[in-house]
Amino acid sequence: MTGLPLRVTSSLGRDWGGLGILNGSSQAAPRPDQLADPNENALHTAAQWFNTNAFGPAGQVRPGNAPATGVLGPGYQQWDMSLIRNIRIGENAHLQIRGATFNFLNHTNYSAVGTAIGATNFGQITSTREPRRIQLGLKLGF
Repeated sequence: MTGLPLRVTSSLGRDWGGLGILNGSSQAAPRPDQLADPNENALHTAAQWFNTNAFGPAGQVRPGNAPATGVLGPGYQQWDMSLIRNIRIGENAHLQIRGATFNFLNHTNYSAVGTAIGATNFGQITSTREPRRIQLGLKLGF
């Protein structure tokens, strides 16, 4: 799957446009100015997922021009596999042995990216999804 769109905000504590969005009751976050395409020539590493230099502080009398979802987040790839063996025991009973793996290839799937300007983790991967998991099962039917 391709990555989800991410919203870049500012954690600098400034209300550049004077919109009153930094008071305690507002759910809005101030947006910076987008100076370039953050996805173009991005490194896509854990240390820098997108071009952090593509954003700057907004002007003093207006809010920033960054789109609501201008950064493409990390994609997701997972291959699952299972093996099942059915064994008949007599006329009325059967045994099923099952083994399943989730994320069989153990591909690292990045999960979250720091998107707040002024934060120490701006542009960096902050977490990953689950690694490979193995599940074994045994079922007796009669």
